[in-house]
Amino acid sequence: FGNGEADILVGTQMIVKGHDFPNVTLVGVIAADLSLFGGDYHGAEKTFQLLTQAAGRAGRGESKGSVVIQTYQPEHFSILAAKNQNYQEFYEQEIMYRKLLRYPPVSNLMVILISATVEEEAQRKLEQLLAFIKEVQKESTKLSIVGSGDASVSKIQDVYRKVIYCRHESYDGLTDLKEAIKLKGLNSSDQKNMMIQFDFSPYLSYPRFVFLLIGLIITSIVQTSSATVVVVLTALYAHVIPIETAIAVVLGAELGTTV
Repeated sequence: FGNGEADILVGTQMIVKGHDFPNVTLVGVIAADLSLFGGDYHGAEKTFQLLTQAAGRAGRGESKGSVVIQTYQPEHFSILAAKNQNYQEFYEQEIMYRKLLRYPPVSNLMVILISATVEEEAQRKLEQLLAFIKEVQKESTKLSIVGSGDASVSKIQDVYRKVIYCRHESYDGLTDLKEAIKLKGLNSSDQKNMMIQFDFSPYLSYPRFVFLLIGLIITSIVQTSSATVVVVLTALYAHVIPIETAIAVVLGAELGTTV
C-alpha cells in the first residue's frame, strides 16, 4: 500500500498507529463504538484516541482528507469530540465522569492479577486476598474494593486469570496495601504455577492523558510558552502533579492567566 501497489488498505486499529501515507484522502471507521463497551472505565478515552488517530491518517499530503465514522452511538460525547477534533471538549466531559465515579486520575486504582494453571487454586487465592483486604478496610475507610472475578481475558495459553480492583484516594494507600499483603505472605503461593502481580492505575497511567495534554497545546488559540510546557511535562512524569492539574495549567496559560 505504501508503495502504491494497492489502492485500499483494510485492517484493525493497528493501521492507525503512526503510519504516514501522503496519498490517503479517505478513511472509514467501521463499528467505531465497540471500544465503548470493553468493560473498563477508559472506554470513552480509548474510543476518542483511536478515532482521532484514524482521522489523522487522511489528508497528510497536498490533497484534503475526509473521514467517515460508522457508529451505533452517534451522540456519544467521545465520538462527537473526535469528529470535531476537540480535545478540550472530550476532557471536560470525561473528567466529569471520572470525578463522579472516582476513577483515575481523580483517585488511584490497583489491580491484583492472579494467574494459575489450576482455576480452583486461582479462585482460592482470590478469596484469601479478598478476605484480607476486607480486614484492612476496617482500619482504612478510604480503601474500597471496586470488584473482583475473572479478568477480561480470563484464560491465556491454559493459564487462568483472576483480578481484584482496589481503589484509594492516595497512591500511598495502595502501596501500603501491597506491602501488607506481602507481609502477610499472601503474595506467594505453594503452587509453583501461580503468579500474583500488582498493577497501579491500569490502562490509564500517563501516556493517554499526555496525548490529550499535547492535543490541547497544539490546538491552543494562544501559544503556550515552551518553558511552561517543559515544566508541566517534567512534573507530570515525576508524579509531582496529577494530569488534571497539568491540563489546568496549560489551559490557564492559553487563556493568559497567571499560573
